[in-house]
Amino acid sequence: MKRFLLPLLAALALPTAVNAFTVSQKYFSAHVMASSWCRINNGFATEEEGTIDLIKLLEKKRISIEIMRERDVKLVARTIHSTLNNKCFMDESKIPSGRSFESRMKGLLGN
Repeated sequence: MKRFLLPLLAALALPTAVNAFTVSQKYFSAHVMASSWCRINNGFATEEEGTIDLIKLLEKKRISIEIMRERDVKLVARTIHSTLNNKCFMDESKIPSGRSFESRMKGLLGN
């Protein structure tokens, strides 16, 4: 009985793997996602090309694709996407004044 009980207790007691992404990983991923959406929406890339580029960039930085499921990453990506112009560059006129845009976005990701 001990032979079965100890491994079962150990499996229940030990923590499982957790995807704990850093703020900078989330910010990078949100930026890449927003850029990918922009390129797709403006016809610079097909949806397939945009997705492949997104995955390659994340793999290059050794970030799991699972980060794209994070709600806060999607929120920041939408916010960044709203500041991009039709050439997919930041449009300074669309960024509200105050603290730096980057620090505000990282603040959203850090909470």
